This record gives sequence, structure tokens and C-alpha cells, in this order.
Amino acid sequence: MGEADLHSGKLGPCNASCFRYSLVKLLRLSGYDVVVCVSRWQRSSKVLGGDHQYIDVVNYNNGNFERVIIDIDFPNHFKIARVVDSYN
Repeated sequence: MGEADLHSGKLGPCNASCFRYSLVKLLRLSGYDVVVCVSRWQRSSKVLGGDHQYIDVVNYNNGNFERVIIDIDFPNHFKIARVVDSYN
């Protein structure tokens, strides 16, 4: 996928959501069964509520299938907002 593919039909920078949907579009055009999935969870006493988007790809081949999950934002889930010396 090239940069031109990401910006086709969109003015301005391409954020994670834009990139995700552009990738899904290109994978569909390549013949894959692909969809953007959303996982949501409720707030509890210790965990904030939220949601998470990822790409689910299914490739069918001779009666078998292979499922691949793509999370384009995976590294950001492990960043710490305020790093302290004890973390290092």
C-alpha cells in the first residue's frame, strides 16, 4: 500500500481510523473477506469503559480458512502516559 492509496478521496492527514478503513478497502479489492471489528467494554470500579477497533481478515483456500487479526495501533497500547523512574 502506498501513501497515495491512503489519501485517495480524503483531504488532509490520514489518522488511524482513516488508515484502518483504507487498508480494509484495499484488502477487499484483493479478494479477502475483511471487516473492521469493534470491541466495547463497560466501566467498572477499577477499569474505565472504552472501545477498541481492529481488522479481522479471513482467507479461504481449498475449503480451509485462515483468520488473521490486524491491530495497526498495537504498540500504542503499551505506552505509559507518565513514565516514572521506577518504571525504567
